[in-house]
Amino acid sequence: MINSQGINNRQNEDLFLKIQYASRRYFNAAESINYLSWALCITSAMMIFVPDSASKLISMGIPALLEVLALITSCAFNHMLKNAAVLRNFFDSHVLMIGEDNYTNIGTQKLKEIALNLS
Repeated sequence: MINSQGINNRQNEDLFLKIQYASRRYFNAAESINYLSWALCITSAMMIFVPDSASKLISMGIPALLEVLALITSCAFNHMLKNAAVLRNFFDSHVLMIGEDNYTNIGTQKLKEIALNLS
């Protein structure tokens, strides 16, 4: 049975505070990158209003470049979101003592390194 004192002690361990912090940083960065990705897509779509008399570079090159940048930011968003979720799951697993055996020593070490590098 899980008691509240044990949960409180585990969630306030220094390493797990850093893991929680790293998770929040990844979630916040992912959110910002998602907004940038949408802005790039919308800007690319707005390029349809560029007159036909504009050069091909402006009417076709810029939208293509914006779409490539949107793809790159989308991939970065997915990567950051995945890292944030894994860190959050690891934190919850430790604090609530649910599925702790799902994490190998190598996986646990990698997550700890990510958290320590960010904090």
